Amino acid sequence: MAARDTIPFSITITPAGEGYAVLARGSMGEATAELVLPGAIEALGARLLRPGVFDAAADAAAIGRVLGRALLSQPVRELLLACARAAAQERARLQVRLQIAAPELAALPWEWMTLGADDRWQPALRDEYTIVRGGRRVGLATPLRLDGSLRVLVVAGRGQEAQLEALEDACAPLIRAGKLDLRLLERASLESIRRELAEDAPHIVQIAAAAAVSDADTLEVAIGRGTDAFDIAELLDSYRETRMVLISGASGAGDALAAGPGLLSALLLSAQRPAVVALGGPLPAVASAAFAAAVYGQLVRGAAVDVAVTAGRRALATRQDAWGLAQVRVAPDGEQIFTLVPGKPSLARGRIARPTIDLRPSGTWRTPRVLLPAAGVAVLALAILLGARAFASRGGAVGGAAGELVLPLVTLAPLATSMPVPTMLPAPVGYVVHTAATSDTAVLVAGQLGSAPAAIAALNGIDLETPIRTGRQIIVPVYQAGVTGSTPAVVGRAGDANVVAMTFDIEIDEATLIEILRILRERQVKGTFFVTGNWVEAYPDAARAIVADGHEVANHSMTHPFFSRIGRDSAAQELDATEAIVQQTLGVTTRPHFRFPYGDSTAEMVDLAAQRGYLAYHWDTDEAGAAAWLAGVETDPAFANGAIILMHGRQETVALLSGFLDTLLTLGIKPTTLTEALR
Repeated sequence: MAARDTIPFSITITPAGEGYAVLARGSMGEATAELVLPGAIEALGARLLRPGVFDAAADAAAIGRVLGRALLSQPVRELLLACARAAAQERARLQVRLQIAAPELAALPWEWMTLGADDRWQPALRDEYTIVRGGRRVGLATPLRLDGSLRVLVVAGRGQEAQLEALEDACAPLIRAGKLDLRLLERASLESIRRELAEDAPHIVQIAAAAAVSDADTLEVAIGRGTDAFDIAELLDSYRETRMVLISGASGAGDALAAGPGLLSALLLSAQRPAVVALGGPLPAVASAAFAAAVYGQLVRGAAVDVAVTAGRRALATRQDAWGLAQVRVAPDGEQIFTLVPGKPSLARGRIARPTIDLRPSGTWRTPRVLLPAAGVAVLALAILLGARAFASRGGAVGGAAGELVLPLVTLAPLATSMPVPTMLPAPVGYVVHTAATSDTAVLVAGQLGSAPAAIAALNGIDLETPIRTGRQIIVPVYQAGVTGSTPAVVGRAGDANVVAMTFDIEIDEATLIEILRILRERQVKGTFFVTGNWVEAYPDAARAIVADGHEVANHSMTHPFFSRIGRDSAAQELDATEAIVQQTLGVTTRPHFRFPYGDSTAEMVDLAAQRGYLAYHWDTDEAGAAAWLAGVETDPAFANGAIILMHGRQETVALLSGFLDTLLTLGIKPTTLTEALR
């Protein structure tokens, strides 16, 4: 069964009498509830809508707990979990779509919502619970095909030069890899933006400038001498290849909230720009740059924009608590804004341009300014949130610093588990799978299949003469055509001894990886890291740190696609390109371990992976099920025998990993690499 991308779960908040009503709808039904917020939180939202206001965010964790308890009341939470389980069965992610009709509530940072105190559940940081702000229904343009680099134009207001420098540094790996074409425009004006758009229409425009409601009840952006937001929207409407806007706003300490960027995101949403991302408060330049780089890094891999923003939030979470400021507003079903051309080489020029600073007045290309009656900013906000721009244009009363990450100095020490690339044997003509019978050894299997015992032993991490565990699948390199083996199957458990295989899927960023390595190092635990080729290219020093600590490296594809949706040629390229990059960068091979992204496999793709020298591995539990799985192990430690644990390079992994490992070690269960567990 082919995997679905998303299954929607809508949460609508509307005024009802003296309070607010919540209606949740999903694949398993609907639920209603009353929304009850403390007066201080309601007052905060109303205060944010006042002209020019940046309000102190107070304690981010406390705000998140209040919003989570209020919105995810028992009936809503039960329906959400039921829909999440149904989505998991369809191998899809649940997309939580927030539609908030009350402006004073829309200004609040709902992405921060959290349940629990010690073991916090933060859905906005999880791929399986992506959170988006809903947008008006529009006829969507088809996703734009990317057959080269992703073109991003960053326009900065006065005083935001630090954002450009930080973004240039954060995106350097993507630029060097030919994935990103970055243009940086300092002290932008409306006219200079128009010239840049006309010269080379970008796929994404990033706005590094403050957005706020003015005293005249207009939404202004600090571009030039102040530019009406409607003018920016109309300018962008002329360029159909610009599919997304990222509003990083102005720089700041990361301890304040602002409604302006969110209002601007709602205004800029359109049929041809079905996704707009905004940071709802001023962040340090290095933090907003880390967020943007993580988002762009996911988009060039073909990720949907809600998944990309989730990765961006996790990048922020490694630096400070400001991750809840990141909002993404999408038109319904508009999250897939780009599609990749499989196998197409990148055409990126790796160009970072800083055009000549334009100091001329910014009024040389303008449409008439929209002036709103002084009826109140909440009316303006509601108009923007509901997309009532056309009504406004008729003149009516509108209805509507974190520090840099420092990586440890890495030298390639003798490897404890990752296999060096063999050089003493001839290259095989192919690979087959062998399912071990009783008393099979590497020597016996080599004799049966015309292979080399040393090659089999090295590739699978086994001894030459020791019997292979009966029923275990191994990869056998063959040196003559026509050799056949067993039918490969996805491996779900590693064995039956009192060990578990600790495996990590790594494809997002580097910061959480360093924390994971520290936790493993402190407990002298080794693991298997399934890496994507794109990630190794982007973070080679972090990848070397994995090997330097004696961990095992495995293949997780090049670009993290759904394998059920690509052909055999593209699938082979995904595997081979990753192996080549890992060999070149780390000097080890990823064979024979492979994990399908999203667990999305077909019999054809499992067979193809085997032909390229890989067995595919699934898992017994992951972060979401870790607590329940551990409870079962504490009741019966044998429940853990040979289990394959899946974790990720995410902040929630860092939060739970220490306790998870300590529990296993206390029970006498050894967490180790996949190769060791398979013995």
